[in-house]
Amino acid sequence: MKESLNRALNALQKIDKVDIEQEGPATSNIDCRVARIKDTPAVVIRIDDTRNFWEIPPSEIGAVLAEVRRAHRMADDETIYRKVIGKYGISRLTRKIEAELKRIEPESISDS
Repeated sequence: MKESLNRALNALQKIDKVDIEQEGPATSNIDCRVARIKDTPAVVIRIDDTRNFWEIPPSEIGAVLAEVRRAHRMADDETIYRKVIGKYGISRLTRKIEAELKRIEPESISDS
């Protein structure tokens, strides 16, 4: 199934119907590419609690991080990170999530 999807996305990209971007490090079992229809916004913030943290595109998390950082300029990193995950209905700031937020944040600052 993954191969079929990749072939279809690559064909759409060749005829300039979709944009495909690498977001984050790809691993052997996770493909960190985001596909979107050509000429649509790169980031659409969808605040809901139906996705787990790892299903949210890093660009979306980066946009929320930047937004929270602007709203709470004096807050420390842990407070900011807890506010970000709280927006998605996630209550536990694990070491893995914190590490991913730290990895994403510099990218969100450079994109602002």
